[in-house]
Amino acid sequence: MPIILRNLAHVILATAFTLGIASPAIAGADSSNPAGKPPGPKENRRTLIEAQKSDNALTAEQQQQALGFARTQHPELADLLEKLKEANPKEYRNALQELFRAEQKLHRMADQNPQRYALELRLWKVGSRIRLHMAQLVMEGEGAQDENLQALLSERRNLKIDLLQFDRAKAVERLTNLDRQLEQLQRDPEGDLAKELAKLKQTAGKQARVEKMKRNAAKAGGKPGAEQKPKKQAEDKPDSGTRSDADKDS
Repeated sequence: MPIILRNLAHVILATAFTLGIASPAIAGADSSNPAGKPPGPKENRRTLIEAQKSDNALTAEQQQQALGFARTQHPELADLLEKLKEANPKEYRNALQELFRAEQKLHRMADQNPQRYALELRLWKVGSRIRLHMAQLVMEGEGAQDENLQALLSERRNLKIDLLQFDRAKAVERLTNLDRQLEQLQRDPEGDLAKELAKLKQTAGKQARVEKMKRNAAKAGGKPGAEQKPKKQAEDKPDSGTRSDADKDS
C-alpha cells in the first residue's frame, strides 16, 4: 500500500516544526537542498512530481472521502491530518492524495474480490499504525516504548502470510481448472471438430448471402429488398378494357 507522504514521520515532523514543537535541528535534518547548493536530478524530479500532484488536485468531495476513510479506519491518522491542515496546507493536500489513492484501490478490490479486500484492508490499517509509531519513535528518540510496535510488526507478518495463502489457494484452484480443460482436450484429440466445422460453414453461408444482397442492392441503386417492391401504376392511365366518358358520350 502507498505510504502517506512516503513516510508518515515526515507528516508529524512537518506539523511539529510548523507549530514550534520540534527542534530546528530535527526539522533541518530532513532538508534535501541546503543553501547555496544548485538543484540536482533528485530535486528536479521532486519538482516534477509536485507539479503533477498539483495538476491532479482532489475535489472537495474527494477530500472528504479520503478524510472519511481515515476517520473510519485509522482515527489517529485523521486527527493528525486535521492538525496538518492548519500547519502545512501543502503537505496536507499531498497526504490526502495518497490517502485517496489507497481508498480507491481498496474500494475497487471490495467489488472485485471481497475476500482479498478484507485482508488488504487489515494490512493497510496495521501498516498505517506502524508508520505512526515509527514517527513517534523519531520524535521521542531512544526513550520511546516499542512494545506496541513489535506487536504490530508481528500482526503485519501474520497478515502477509494469510494473504499469500489466499493467493496460493486461488492459484491452485485456477491450475486445477486448467488441468481439467487440458485433460479433456487430450483425451479426445478430434473432439467436436465436425460440429465446429459445420457451424462455421453455416455462419459463413449466412454472411455470404447477406453480402450478396448488399451488392445487388448497391447495383440497383437502392436498399436491400428494394427490387422486390412492385412498381406503382399510373393512376391517370385508363384501363385498356373500358372506355372513357368521352367515348361513351360520342
